[in-house]
Amino acid sequence: MTPEFESTVQKAIENDVLPGAVMLVRSKDGKLNYTHSLGPLSLSPSSSPANSPLQPDSILAMASTTKLLTSIAVLQQVQSGKVALATDISPHLPELAAQPVLSGFTPDGQPILSPRTEPILLKHLLTHSSGCSYTWNNPDVVTYLTTITNKTVPVPLTPVGGSTVPERCSYPLSFQPGKGWVYGSGLDWAGLLVERLSGVKLEVYLQDNILSVLGIKRGEITFYPARYDALDGRRAE
Repeated sequence: MTPEFESTVQKAIENDVLPGAVMLVRSKDGKLNYTHSLGPLSLSPSSSPANSPLQPDSILAMASTTKLLTSIAVLQQVQSGKVALATDISPHLPELAAQPVLSGFTPDGQPILSPRTEPILLKHLLTHSSGCSYTWNNPDVVTYLTTITNKTVPVPLTPVGGSTVPERCSYPLSFQPGKGWVYGSGLDWAGLLVERLSGVKLEVYLQDNILSVLGIKRGEITFYPARYDALDGRRAE
């Protein structure tokens, strides 16, 4: 990469366009092999040690990148014959199957709820067509949770911290399954489905059946970085 490229990224960090960047580029023939990191490990002024730079092996939040790993795990269940893409997941995920469809509110603020009439198929969970939204992209769900049920609104990207998928994602659907599209928690539920079909926690399943096959050691990709002392000092804030 050219110095001009790195200078452009550095200016973006200085102008608060980017918090930082870890850049890795590999060409198939091996002739291009580039690794470079820019920016601070933490944006907190009280971070220790102060102003530590990002490193190529800094630990970053994967966020929705985990959806790819979960999808592979789900498709392994399909390949093994435990489930099919057209399977109605209701027997496996009764908490989700119990959710009605929320289509708005009456003038006096009461939710307009309709019974779910379409089956929630596994393929709906994988393609964001199950009716499952997130709270940040569905204001009606936020209103429902805060004013109707008095629940604390679950925040996306919050660390697991003991909460479960049913606890965080059991709220009404945005539409009848298969009748629309909205980016949402379908893959969260699909991960729970993998746990119930395999009998082990999702992280254990991913490590044993996907990550270890790729040569990724236990803890290098994890939902629980605090459990691994070796990651201390490498976690980006």
